[in-house]
Amino acid sequence: MKRLLLLLVLLAFGSVTMSQEVNSVGQMLTVSFCDLVSNPDRYDKKIIRTTAIYGWYYHGTFLYHSSCRNADGVNAQFESSSQFKTPSLVERQLEKVMSRGKNGSGRASVTVIGRFSNWDGIGYGHLGYARFQFDVMSFESAKSVPRSTRSETSGDISESFMADVKEIRDVLDVRWNAAYLWNDVSELEKILPEDFILTNEQQIVLSRSEVISLANRVGRPSADSSISAAVTSGKIFITGSTAEVTEGIAMSGNCKNVMRQYRFMNRYSKHNGHWQIISSRIVSLAPGEVPNPLPCN
Repeated sequence: MKRLLLLLVLLAFGSVTMSQEVNSVGQMLTVSFCDLVSNPDRYDKKIIRTTAIYGWYYHGTFLYHSSCRNADGVNAQFESSSQFKTPSLVERQLEKVMSRGKNGSGRASVTVIGRFSNWDGIGYGHLGYARFQFDVMSFESAKSVPRSTRSETSGDISESFMADVKEIRDVLDVRWNAAYLWNDVSELEKILPEDFILTNEQQIVLSRSEVISLANRVGRPSADSSISAAVTSGKIFITGSTAEVTEGIAMSGNCKNVMRQYRFMNRYSKHNGHWQIISSRIVSLAPGEVPNPLPCN
């Protein structure tokens, strides 16, 4: 009898625990917002109920929570759903609360249901600012946020996933490709580590010294040249202290004549808090394969 009683107690406890994660819908998880952004792989592409602060500004809407560190952004957009509907009372309350915002912004404390998406290699929202996406299907509640609650501060935290993405995608990728396209020897000497390896357009493997020597022989275009360069990063994936950029495109020339154009895959490694390129693989593209974004002036 004691064993039977213990078993019943354990079963009851287990059912209560499960009810906190799976509701009557069957597959919807109730998750704290901090757990959601801390374990994105676990909840990727799953329907989630969570409580957070829903904010809007002129570029879009987003979710955050004042009690947990979220430096990487959760973009929020509405997804129509036949399965979930926001009660009319909640809709009116949400509209009332959000309309109190000033300077083109507003926020509300909400319990929300939607589909969560992890990093896709590009980013979500305006200019790909966010690491995560939450497709809102319905709001279960909405209320005003106390004035003392801090605002979303993702831009204040430099050591974050998105900070690494911006450094690699917006700075290092551009520096490397521009230096390679322009045969900029001084820049190549600054950014390439001793063990750097390039597989060039002819699929020839070159060391750092060989890349620099070739650039020195070909020479950089003159200062009054109309030649310009454009670099478009593809997808970037970061795992610990390593990163890989795939499907990026670089080109040089002018608006009437593309001289060089290639697709690149770059690998990066983080040493002492700084990223550096360790290898690059380049595949030539015919001028007509991608649009020409080079400026005419």
